[in-house]
Amino acid sequence: MAMEELTALIHKVVSQSYFQGFQVNEEETIDILQLADDTIVLGIGSHENQWCLKFILRGFDLMSGLKVNLCKSNLYGINMGEWNLEGASTFLSCNIGKLPFKFLGVMVGDSPRRCGMWKDVISNCRRKLTAWRGRYLSLGGRVVLIN
Repeated sequence: MAMEELTALIHKVVSQSYFQGFQVNEEETIDILQLADDTIVLGIGSHENQWCLKFILRGFDLMSGLKVNLCKSNLYGINMGEWNLEGASTFLSCNIGKLPFKFLGVMVGDSPRRCGMWKDVISNCRRKLTAWRGRYLSLGGRVVLIN
């Protein structure tokens, strides 16, 4: 429930034009991706966005009582100068991450056309299917599977 508040904070500052999300095309903008406690905040690399993000995270800390551990957080820059990325990392007190990275078990920042990107996903599915295969089969189903 607390993560919904973080989403609401992000949407509020985006609607008031304090924070600019990532422009996908002329109509679509993405500013936050979340699943449970995993979060990606997407935005342009401006000083205004950095200040706004720091303000949002501090407000989230105060509202929810949950502490955002910025030492475990990463900052990724695409088409940003190295000096700008280092300055933003210092300002936000987080690490600089390298692309590609893994988010929810899927590689982000790599070409989805490359077979190597999907190896982990396929091996995880195979491992889970192998463990599941015989567990829920009836006796007759097991005999058919063995034959």
